Parts: sequence; structure tokens; C-alpha cells
Amino acid sequence: MARPSGLVYWLDDQPPRAVVFGLALQQLVIQSVFFIIPALFAGFLSNDPTDAVRFVSLSILAAALWQALMLLKRGPVGSGYSPILMNSVSCASLEVPLF
Repeated sequence: MARPSGLVYWLDDQPPRAVVFGLALQQLVIQSVFFIIPALFAGFLSNDPTDAVRFVSLSILAAALWQALMLLKRGPVGSGYSPILMNSVSCASLEVPLF
């Protein structure tokens, strides 16, 4: 199969470390939104730091459970792809089918 002219990296190509680092940083910034918004919301809900910590902890746990459900390929639940990693070229080789 010939390499299409519009692609920068083909199936077995390894991007340079600087590109991989840049894409990882991009993913980190995108994912930080899922932790900043619950922290701000927790601050508005209660002045008690214990309540805020619980709320943020449960938000992180819910995000982890959501990702685990997305990795499943059973019935109507999940696609088999990681929702965090599926948009990153640098992490495409990390996609491992679990089930």
C-alpha cells in the first residue's frame, strides 16, 4: 500500500521526540479542563475544604470509570478505544485491546 501524500507519518513511522512531547503536553492541557472545572465548582458549593476535596476526588473517580467503560466492547457499552488517547498520534501505538 502506498503512502498517501497528505500524511506526515505513516503506520510504522515514529515521530521525533519533540513532536511526541508537544502532543503529550497538548493532551495534558486538554485533560486539565476536567480537573479545573470540578475544582472551581466545588469552591462555589462549599467553603469547607473537606467537601471540595471529596467533590474533586469523586470527579476524578467518575472520569476514570467513564474511561474504563469506554474501553469495553460489550454490547452497547464502550467502543474499545480510549477516549483520552484516541485523538493523539503519539499514543496510537499504546492502544491495546483489553477485552
